[in-house]
Amino acid sequence: MVNYGVGQQFDFNADVFFYVVLPPIIFHQGYALKKRNFFKYFHYIFSFGFLGTVIQFITITVLALYASNSQYMSILRDDGVPIGLSLHECMLMAAVFSAADEVATLSLIKQPLLCRDAWERQKRNMAEFPKLSAVLFGEGVLNDAMSILLFQTVQSGEESSGDSSTTATATATAASSSQSGLGLLGLLAQALYILVSAAGVGMGSGLMISKLLKSLDTLKSSPVRQVAILMLGGYLSFSLSEALDLSGILAVFFCGLTLSHYAWHSLGENAQVGTIES
Repeated sequence: MVNYGVGQQFDFNADVFFYVVLPPIIFHQGYALKKRNFFKYFHYIFSFGFLGTVIQFITITVLALYASNSQYMSILRDDGVPIGLSLHECMLMAAVFSAADEVATLSLIKQPLLCRDAWERQKRNMAEFPKLSAVLFGEGVLNDAMSILLFQTVQSGEESSGDSSTTATATATAASSSQSGLGLLGLLAQALYILVSAAGVGMGSGLMISKLLKSLDTLKSSPVRQVAILMLGGYLSFSLSEALDLSGILAVFFCGLTLSHYAWHSLGENAQVGTIES
């Protein structure tokens, strides 16, 4: 449509999105999160955000793999030859479909007639339904991070996942089913390892930046420098996690969560307002 309208073709660069656009968004979600309700209902948030996303990911993967191997449902080429989906392709599709939009869900809890803005409705809902809003918002943040983590993990393991054709015979399909199950379990174990490790990197970076802001009293007279150090600290956790082959998205989320708890009181008044508004 863009090509038809302006006569030029635009290519979407995934690296720009993952390394430039997405980290500030995830950092702000962690930094502006209401920590009291988040940790108070963390068992609900973890159950829906982590376990729910994993169950949804496994279910979609199995159903997509079964449907692609079924003789009643197949994708045909122009010459009529069926094209099956590999396990890697099914897991990529499941990772994309596992993501949910928490903002739309929060806006549907209850819509006051006086609120025309969706964001204003969301803020009123969070004040009127604190438990439900905290669970939905926390689950949405963790769900987004888990979906991105699963997608990147599957994409990085493309060579080792064994992209064998699913249009083989029934005997070959049955023999590879156990390998597919082991590959799926290995992927989930790797995702859990990355989740814990990235959280440690993010919290460690947040504690280090918080200690730096508390130790340097000269920075309190310069809110611009305080905000810059805070933002650079968040991106430091992202870069360090990516360098260690972990999830930078999860690291920057937990870094923002840690900074909002420990570094907030070390900031000046103008810097506190600037970090929230930015």
